Amino acid sequence: MIRVAIFSNFEIENSADIAYKDVKVKAYYYSTFPGSVGQIVSSTSGYLPVKAPLNSNKTYLKNGLTMGAGSINYRVKYLEVLGATPLVD
Repeated sequence: MIRVAIFSNFEIENSADIAYKDVKVKAYYYSTFPGSVGQIVSSTSGYLPVKAPLNSNKTYLKNGLTMGAGSINYRVKYLEVLGATPLVD
């Protein structure tokens, strides 16, 4: 069985004096399958289609966003922010 990760309700704090868009993240999955419980087994990268205004702290993707696919025995362990595109005038 294949499962996708649905990400929702991200809180993004942008303490910079510049706005950003298209935040690139990498999701790491761990296994709940006996014999490999807790081990990182997969990862996927993608973009969060959001705009983070300068000096802001906001919650995004309240309706969710699907990203990646894997086994029913995979769970997202954590996300790593890889970058974002600056918004310039």
